[in-house]
Amino acid sequence: VTSGAMPTHVADEANDRPAYVVEARHGAMTQISINSLIPALADRNSIVGPLAHVRMWQMHPLDSFLAAARKEWESWSQTLQEMGCDREHPPYPYTEGIVKVYLEKEHAYYRDQEALMAKRMAG
Repeated sequence: VTSGAMPTHVADEANDRPAYVVEARHGAMTQISINSLIPALADRNSIVGPLAHVRMWQMHPLDSFLAAARKEWESWSQTLQEMGCDREHPPYPYTEGIVKVYLEKEHAYYRDQEALMAKRMAG
């Protein structure tokens, strides 16, 4: 850390953000730095990464994930109305069908990336 190779983060008191709440860019830069400094950890992450994806969906199935997202959407809509917003409450935009289409596109993209990587590795 003293060499400046690792990203650092401090609390942002002006925005009431503690030091342990980091932006996605900071998290990505930290992961890139650690993986480049510790190659064995990068190898381990190639196994843990897909496992984290599987575990996330096991712990938060699509229906309960969407129910929680809808609840938060409606809560924010209610908060805006309480603050004086006089616009009509927009309905929650995502259905299970829409999300499944997005997920399939994501899976297809990663399958294509894996195929490209395998082709490069083959020579």
